[in-house]
Amino acid sequence: SSSVRLAVVDGLRFMVENHLTHPVLKAVLPHTKKLFHDTAQSVRKAYIELLQKVSSLKGIKFFDVVEMKDLLVRLGCDGSSVAKLLVRLLQPSYFPFNQSVEIQVERVLKLAEFPAAAKVFFAYVHQFVPLKAVCHLLASLCKALTSAKLNIDTKKLSKSKKGKGGGLNDDEKDDEREELAIKAATRNNAKETAPLSNRAAKRAEILLLCMAQLWTRVEPKLRKKSKAKLQQYLEQIFDDKTLGLLLEKYGKLSQGSHAAIYKFVTFLPANSIPKLTRSSIEQLGSLEQCASSKDYGHLLQCVFTWGQQHGMVCLIAESLAALAESLSASDENGDEEQPLDPTLAAKFLHYILKNEKTRELF
Repeated sequence: SSSVRLAVVDGLRFMVENHLTHPVLKAVLPHTKKLFHDTAQSVRKAYIELLQKVSSLKGIKFFDVVEMKDLLVRLGCDGSSVAKLLVRLLQPSYFPFNQSVEIQVERVLKLAEFPAAAKVFFAYVHQFVPLKAVCHLLASLCKALTSAKLNIDTKKLSKSKKGKGGGLNDDEKDDEREELAIKAATRNNAKETAPLSNRAAKRAEILLLCMAQLWTRVEPKLRKKSKAKLQQYLEQIFDDKTLGLLLEKYGKLSQGSHAAIYKFVTFLPANSIPKLTRSSIEQLGSLEQCASSKDYGHLLQCVFTWGQQHGMVCLIAESLAALAESLSASDENGDEEQPLDPTLAAKFLHYILKNEKTRELF
């Protein structure tokens, strides 16, 4: 029964605390890994807690007990309570915030090979790392995405030195140096438009979605006055030029990539991205007729937050009015170009009225 299997795991956890048992457990534990995939959630959770204890030991590696691939597959498909425990276990491996920037980005790229696991990981990892580390990782991933190659040579990801540094410390000079390095990389690669391989394109989409997921989770904390400096740091990194480059390189890869980039935009004030603010309505008009709310919802919220709702509503009204005229007029006038696809206009109007944030500003 599950209670018996749970008792077995509890017994193993008790034994782990005695260092004299470690030589024996090193050979025994790999034979118990079936309990990691137990049908009872309580057993799976207890086994992950066992792995957490093992991770603190020098003589036994938790990934020798359960292979990393199995851990990531489970992370991508299990419930939230199990997922949180797995994220806590895997955080030092895939978000080693006390390591250098290049190592952090390299680990994220490895995690991106398991898309489902990566999305879950970045939904919960903010609970186990400092907010400053999250902001620095977002900036570093942005640099990686705007660099010449997404098949990243990790030696070029940062100008910070390996060894003593974890990529993050409280020294203001280190922060400034890292920011300048990221900006320099963005400027140096802005003119490079080499097509991405399918693998690199897929990796880019996953990274963008994970970044949007992570930023969404920490955004409420960044609103606090005490965190204003970190918010300003992100605003400097994700400026008009950088976001424009991201849209140019990845915005057309998929609607998911496009939506993820505009998710970043929703967290930025209009005065920090004036060019993108002015072109927001044009971006909405360029969407395909089959676009869903996931594709345009964030952008509509941007338009309304920036105070451009009047122009958006007028565009919707013109489109629907043109449709009404074309239906009542002769067929000769039915193919006249309209300011906005009527189907999109109807979808936008439905979203605006349904969504609480946009409805309040309507």
